[in-house]
Amino acid sequence: MVEQVRHLKRDRKQRTRAQLRILATTDLHAHLMPYDYFVDKPVSHFGLAMTASLVRQMRRESRNCLLFDNGDFLQGTPLSDLIIETRSNDPDCLHPSIAAMNSLGYDAACVGNHEFNYGLDILDCVAQSARFPLLSANVLRKVGATPLEDETLLPPSVILDRTIATTEGRWLPLRVGVIGLTPPQVIDWDRQRLANTLQTRDMIEAARAHVPELRRRGADIVVALCHSGIGAECHKPGMENAIVPLAAIPGIDAIIGGHTHLVFPGPAIPASGPVDPVRGTIHGTPVVIAGSLGSHLGVIDLTLERTDCVWSPRKDTSTAAWPIARRKQDNSFEPLVPTDPDIIASVNEAHEVTLAHIRRPIGETEVPLHSYFSRVMPDQTLAVIADSQRSVMQDLLAGSAFEHLPLVIAVAPFRAGGLTGVDNYVDIAPGPLTLRNAAELYPYPNTICAVEVSGAALLEWLLQTTDCFRQVATGQADALLLNEDLPSYTFDTFDGIDYRIDVAAPVGSAQRIRDPKINGQPLAPNARIIVAASSYRAGGGGDFGMLGQANVIRETRTAARDILINHIRRSGPINPAPRDGWRLAAVAKSSGLFLSNPRARRCTATNSTHVIDRVGAGPEGFDWFRLKL
Repeated sequence: MVEQVRHLKRDRKQRTRAQLRILATTDLHAHLMPYDYFVDKPVSHFGLAMTASLVRQMRRESRNCLLFDNGDFLQGTPLSDLIIETRSNDPDCLHPSIAAMNSLGYDAACVGNHEFNYGLDILDCVAQSARFPLLSANVLRKVGATPLEDETLLPPSVILDRTIATTEGRWLPLRVGVIGLTPPQVIDWDRQRLANTLQTRDMIEAARAHVPELRRRGADIVVALCHSGIGAECHKPGMENAIVPLAAIPGIDAIIGGHTHLVFPGPAIPASGPVDPVRGTIHGTPVVIAGSLGSHLGVIDLTLERTDCVWSPRKDTSTAAWPIARRKQDNSFEPLVPTDPDIIASVNEAHEVTLAHIRRPIGETEVPLHSYFSRVMPDQTLAVIADSQRSVMQDLLAGSAFEHLPLVIAVAPFRAGGLTGVDNYVDIAPGPLTLRNAAELYPYPNTICAVEVSGAALLEWLLQTTDCFRQVATGQADALLLNEDLPSYTFDTFDGIDYRIDVAAPVGSAQRIRDPKINGQPLAPNARIIVAASSYRAGGGGDFGMLGQANVIRETRTAARDILINHIRRSGPINPAPRDGWRLAAVAKSSGLFLSNPRARRCTATNSTHVIDRVGAGPEGFDWFRLKL
């Protein structure tokens, strides 16, 4: 007995170390196979089937590994949409995303905003079929007096009891606390499907309560799965991208981020204040964001030290986002890892069914439809979408008190390069249209809302969309035209208004919007206007806070993509009338440079004011184009 006590005292005083490797994916968006359903071609630079090989490689290198996903794994491809549409009532049907993640052995996952796109019944089925916990500390069935008294939809956190190998070859227990955090805007973005059944709490407020609670329950370390990006340094209630203030909360040892589809550490995020994009830390806390669609695997290597039976991380951590492919000089991709046969096997049946589905014809187009210049001049891809939504919304408003109010359609380019990469454009040749073309034009399962706004509110909305453009001064040649930090889907264009965007005016200046007119009349501040917009935008999504409490007077029960499909089927050959409702105002003796896919060189365009021509090769496979202002 005395000898046992001596050993116990010696173990308490002995200092030992262990390496813990944390692996992470984020924003997979149901991209499981190395296949692009939107263009119907195999690829080598995304897909969980390839990321999985990197996971297994990392596991072989380290005995102590944990694998997490940071959300938005459920929705994003025709494969996922088809499974939900055709098999959601089958109790034995396992969603392919969950089948693949079960196969790979995830330890836990946070739910992102897109997990709610299909409604709560689907999410509940997914949670039950996952062999790992789905977490969210701030999506609630009922708000309590404090975050710890909230009734959460899913478990707010979990403690994983693991046994890890030390550097001396011993095996010792480790308790890993994991918390999940979801953008609180989800209840607005999916308002119809959630039907006011949920509430949310601010992510930072929830974390400040739950992290100490995890410590109190015995967690040795805490990992935050935060479906959020790197935004402002100072906390604001309800902020969408909250990783910077989250990293300042004591007790969090590592953060997995996402939502923005960027990569961190790396050059995509500039150094600023507490953000170190070289070391991969924020406020000294290791943070990783693994791109999207399985393009990267996030890796955080923690060195843990155990003294007096207490584990604590040392400062010599390593953070990296490992790519699964690299771009070659000819703009093709060279895979850095092979595909994983287990993932292929788990989703291959659903993949083959999806291929047959997306190849079904729905109509034809007489003109090419492409988005290479969607962010600098009107194009026909957005015209087709606007036409489909106008027809449905007119029917929805018929006979109501709103029938005779001006109707404006707000549409944004989803697949238009920028942050999403050089391959993410619409490019449809004249000829037959299939279901995959409809998904290419409208990839998200949004519904369409009719929002009543005043002329003043609409002008504020118009003005915010111009943040996508940098200022170009009179006489300035070849100035950078676009703010590439803003995703293309924040650039709403408005069918039914005539207006000019003056990029010579300072960003944010009211002078950026010139001569806004509806039906030939100046836009009056007190005018009543109906704007048809996606459910995401109508809920304030994309930082359009002025719409968060907007008066939604109607909402379609049919998804926007199905509205588009029905329009194409009814319309005969597609040939949308050219329209010039918005354009960039002329700036004397000036030109702006912007990036687009090299294929755009065969589509160099003009309108009554501007001319576009190619300049030369740009970064990351893009080409530079010049717009003469």
